[in-house]
Order: sequence, then C-alpha cells, then structure tokens
Amino acid sequence: MLVLFAGLSYCFGQMLTWFLLVASTLTFSYEKKDLATIAESKEWTRLLYYKQHFFRGYRSALDGKGFFLAPNGDTDRLAELEASIAAFERGGGEYGRLKQPIHCAFPARKEFLERVLSLKFNTVSRCEHFEDFQKKTQTDGVALVFASAYPNNPASMFGHSFLKFYKKSEDESHPGLLDWSINYAAVVSDDENPFAFAYFGLTGGYQGQFSLLPYYTKVAEYGYFEGRDLWEYELNLNSYELQRLINAVWEVETNSYFNYFFGDENCSFQLLTLLEVAKLDWDISGYFVHMIPGESIKKVAKQEGAVHKIRFRPSLHRRIKSIASGFSKEEDQSFDRLKEEDSLNENVSTKVLQAYNLYLLSVKKQDEKKWTSDQEKRYRQSLIALAAKKDKVIEKDIYDELSQPDKGHGPYGLGLGAFARELNGTRYGSELYIRFAYHELVDGDLGYLPFSHFLFPNFTFRWMKESFYLESAEALSIISLTPWSLVSRPFSWRGLLAYKNIQTEKCGKIRCMGIHASAAGGPSFKVSEKMVSWIFFGAQAEESRQWSRGYRLSNFLDFGFVYGLQPWKLVLESRLHKGWIAPENGEWLDLSLHSSYMVTEMSSLRLRLKGQTNLQKQSSFEREALISTVFSF
Repeated sequence: MLVLFAGLSYCFGQMLTWFLLVASTLTFSYEKKDLATIAESKEWTRLLYYKQHFFRGYRSALDGKGFFLAPNGDTDRLAELEASIAAFERGGGEYGRLKQPIHCAFPARKEFLERVLSLKFNTVSRCEHFEDFQKKTQTDGVALVFASAYPNNPASMFGHSFLKFYKKSEDESHPGLLDWSINYAAVVSDDENPFAFAYFGLTGGYQGQFSLLPYYTKVAEYGYFEGRDLWEYELNLNSYELQRLINAVWEVETNSYFNYFFGDENCSFQLLTLLEVAKLDWDISGYFVHMIPGESIKKVAKQEGAVHKIRFRPSLHRRIKSIASGFSKEEDQSFDRLKEEDSLNENVSTKVLQAYNLYLLSVKKQDEKKWTSDQEKRYRQSLIALAAKKDKVIEKDIYDELSQPDKGHGPYGLGLGAFARELNGTRYGSELYIRFAYHELVDGDLGYLPFSHFLFPNFTFRWMKESFYLESAEALSIISLTPWSLVSRPFSWRGLLAYKNIQTEKCGKIRCMGIHASAAGGPSFKVSEKMVSWIFFGAQAEESRQWSRGYRLSNFLDFGFVYGLQPWKLVLESRLHKGWIAPENGEWLDLSLHSSYMVTEMSSLRLRLKGQTNLQKQSSFEREALISTVFSF
C-alpha cells in the first residue's frame, strides 16, 4: 500500500508540475500579447507624450531622460511599459530631482498600470512633496487662461496661455486671486543677450519649466504691470480628469523637461498635450506650421462641451479708461492735476479718486514694479480720501467681446488678386499672397489686439507677361500702435525685414530684387474709438545692384492713420524719404491706401493703391492698383 501510495503521489506531483508549467506559459504568452496592446493604446501613448513621426515612428516629445525607465523608453512604448511594471513591483528607488520612490515620482503611471492590469503595487512610504503639491492644487475645476498680446515686446505679441486651478464660490464676484496657476515658460537668465534669446528660443536651446504660482501674481504681472487683459475659459473636466492632469504635471516637472521652441513646442502646445492626457477624447495639440497661443484657445473652444464658462478680467489700464470715460471736463482736468501735484485736493470727486488710485498702481510698472517713497505716500493718501467719501463708485462690468481670442480669424492667409502697375508703361498681372502668421493692420480686429500688425513670414508672387516671379518675401513685419492715454504715453514703433522688389527710376526692368531693412518709432494717438493716427521718425537700408554703391541709406518721416468700423478697415499712410549718401541722396514720397471689407470672419475683399513720387523732378515714378480677396484659415 505504501509503495502504491508513493507511486500515485509521484505521478500526481509530476502532472501538477506539468500543468502549472503549461498554465504559466500560456499566461505569460497572453500577458505579453496584452501588454503590447496596452503599450499601443492612446492612453499610454499620451501619458508618456509619444508623437508619431513620419520617418522615425513613435518618439516621446520629452527631452529629459529621467522620465524613462527603459534605456530605449523614449522610442519603444512596450519596453517602457515592461520596465515600468518591473520598477513598480520592486518599489522604492530614487527618481527625479527630488529623489522620490517610484510611486511618488510617477503617480499618473502608477494609477494607469494598477487600473488596466488589475494590480495593486506596494506603497509603504508617504509622498510628502506630492501631497504638498496636491494641497495647493486642490480644486473644483481648471481654466485655460489667455493673456492678451503685449505690444511693446515682440516675444509677447502673440499673447500667452497658462492654467488656473479654481475653487467654486457661491459669490459670482469672487475674484479667485488666491487660486493657484500652472505656468509653462522657457528658463532664461535675466541678463540674457536679446540676440541669443532669439536664437536659442527659435532652435530649442532653452529648457521649458512648469511653475506653480498664486494666481494673484499672474494678475499683477499681466493685468497691472503690462496692461494685458485676461480671458479665463473654465473647462468641463470631472474630478478624475482633474487628478490625471495634476499627476501629469507632477511627473514631468519633477522627472524631466521639454526643450522650449518659440514657434511650436511652446507654452500653448505643452498645455494642450497636458489636457490631452486628462481628456482622451480631445485631439487638440496638432498644428500646421506653428502653435500660436490664441489658436490654442480656439482649439479648445471648438471641442463640443469643452468650455462651460468664459470670464473676462480687464487690465488695470482698461479699468482706468472705463472710469475716465465718464469724466466731465472738470474731472479730466482734475485728474491731470493730481498726477502732477504732491497732495490731494479735498474737492476731488470720487470717480477721479478711484481712477487716480488705480493709476498709481499702474505706475509701478514704469519703476521696476516699485514705488518711490513719494508715490507710496500719495497712494496711501488716495486710499484714505477714497474711504472718507460717502458716495461710492461701483465699477461697471467690462466685457470686450471684440477682443475675445476664440472669435478671431485664422493666422494663415491665402490671397488672390489682379493688379495694374504704371512703370515705364502700364502693365497688368495677377498676384498670389501667402501668409504664415498672423495678423495684418488691415485685417478685422475681432479676436485680436486692435491696431496691431505682426507677420512672419509672408510671400507675394506675381504673374505678368507669361513670367511667374517672387515679388517680396517678408521675414518679419511688425507695427505696434499703443496710443497715448490718461494712464501712460507709450512708445509706438514698426519694423520690417524683407527681400523684395525695390523699384526706382534706375531699375529699368520689371523687378530689381534687394534686401530691405527699416525701423521707425514715435507717438500714436487715439483720434476716436475707431481711429488711431501715428507720426514716426525712422531709417532704412536697402541693398540692390541698381545703385552704383550697391546700397541706399535714407531716413524718413512716416505719418498715417487706421480707421476700423466693422466690417470695414482703412489704412492711409505717407512716407517722406531723404537719402543720405550721393548719388542716391534725393527726396521721394511714398503714398498708400489700403482698405478691406470683411465678407466673413475668414475672408475679406481688399483694395490697395500706392504711388511713389520723385520730389526733385516733381514727377510720379510708380503707381499701382491691386484688388484681391484673402482667405484666412
């Protein structure tokens, strides 16, 4: 019996061992196949910021290697998935710049793996750094915030976007200044050379960094010191999606980084990729040539049900202008006197006092965000005087729908037109215009900073007498008109760098191509709410073989105005030139009129008339008329 029992036990043991071996092999085979499916899923792909490239396949947009647990994890999604599972099963470790254990360093990855694999990883130690981050970002919702363009800084002329974590309040007037915001920007030293700044910014030479800041600091920076309006787009994300968003920010900021590119992988692009991690049904991070902050707002706003509320926070300058718009003539004079006098007059009205109080806040930006002792004294006096007033001025609600960024035309443009040019005889032809970015002075201002112009690059081609040729290639064209106001007297300016057809009497051909560079500046004035005029002094340098020296230098006086009354826009300009160096030291006058009619938000009809006159010979040298239609997309 014992022998029989021993034999049966041996056979049963062998069968059990064989069964477990087969079962484990089948399970491993199934898990391997299942892992491959998970690795190719949209959620895992987005969680590690993989982007599909035409030639190179999938590659993560992250540039810091600390984010990847497999040696080839930035390009192999399956290898990174397997390495992640193994790392979480081991537990512990020191990851990222904070030297955190695996479950603290990668909370988004941990939540994903536990959910899809029905696992529970061992997490013994607390995550103090992450817990502190979560307390600050404890939120009822998130808003995508757009800071309007800052005209006196070319790097900010497209605007800026960031995230705000807000808490709901029963009081609709609750300002939310104590909420927290997530900002993404390039890490640049304060003393960076402007040429190095432009070069490294365009080529990805800076690291991008997320920063957690109180919202009031962003309101002060943009709304107070730079005079920029803030648009808050409150998004429809549930609590689970909000936590995914917070986890994703934490993983990138503490373990890796993105290289920052001004043109595409900028603040707006990275915020959209974060939102795609939280919201899997949103596909919003794609772009054609570059990613512009205003366009990122449009991408989110176009998602069905994405935005449940839009809040407008006017800048300090706009609030002052709103109060001052109700001034009487005497109050206007009183406000002007207050800015010059050392003490307050008891007879000053409440409206003037309130505007003056806001004005002193705005003065900080002109003195490196600091007051002089005299300015601080006057600010305290204005607060005391305002508190003593029995009548209170309640600021009226301000909502500038015309500048709402999601309503603007597309940044790209395609134009077709016909022209007649009088140049040693009259010639006729057609024109093709291509704009890559972003807004022209003659465009409708809906959704954009009024009276602004920022193009780079744009090209004009022409066909005439069976010849198709390049008429101009503008690398950069900027016009910044910031009219003088009660608050400040800013400097307006313009600049142009182009390779273009430079027609003079010495050309003698259909075209004489050359490099053109010009810059000018001076004051601009608001004639009315719809009209701004300017008077600039500037200089220009041009290179062309038509001149004996191969170049021409001149200074000029530039005067013009722009008038906009939707759907019409009119720009009239005159420029008087004086050459510096003989024999190209004559005087000539350029005149131009450019008008447009917005047929739709994305299309317009245009008329342009221009001419050039040699003042020494009292004769017109060149005249041209162009009619065209331009489509934005």
